[in-house]
Amino acid sequence: MATVGSGHTAPAGAVAPEDTQTMQYDDGALTALPTVFGQVYGNRFSQGIGGVPLGALTLNSFSFYFMEDSAVDTGLFFQAADTLNATSISARASINIVGLMNSGPSFSAPVLNVVAQAGLGTTGMFNDTFFLGAWCLNSATMFPINNEVIGLATNVRGEGNRGYTAVSGVGAVAFAAQPGFNAILRANVTSQALVPVELMSFGID
Repeated sequence: MATVGSGHTAPAGAVAPEDTQTMQYDDGALTALPTVFGQVYGNRFSQGIGGVPLGALTLNSFSFYFMEDSAVDTGLFFQAADTLNATSISARASINIVGLMNSGPSFSAPVLNVVAQAGLGTTGMFNDTFFLGAWCLNSATMFPINNEVIGLATNVRGEGNRGYTAVSGVGAVAFAAQPGFNAILRANVTSQALVPVELMSFGID
């Protein structure tokens, strides 16, 4: 277990068909944990086939593994954000999503949570790129964890590493790209630019 600190063009006059897929940058293997308490860990979701911008897109839902040392506590804060500049993102909301299924403090019972976009407390409409992450309320560097957290994958897949960390909160917040991981956090999106095949969801036995 590692630790991490810190389309197709439509003819003129035609409307391109919309494509709905789940964008997944992780390979399904939990190989790292967020460890900086209070920091947001997530993925930057962007690009269709061949690097074509996704354009106007709709986030429909998102999915993730949730770990918590207590069977009673089933909530975790999520932050949705837009691109702002090289060192900051514009966080739309930071909201506690409750009623999550717990994979256990040592990931002993992995279960995938699927949450509708409405749970983020903001519109699901984005343009080209969006950031989605969850607070780290864990500071343990190995199992068992000591609070709420999502998992991270350090194996590169598809379009490469899209992980980032950010300051929690809303409005302009500092962020940094993190080449060492992808969050095990997937986004189901609808866009007129086709989602890359290598980023479609897939199963891990």
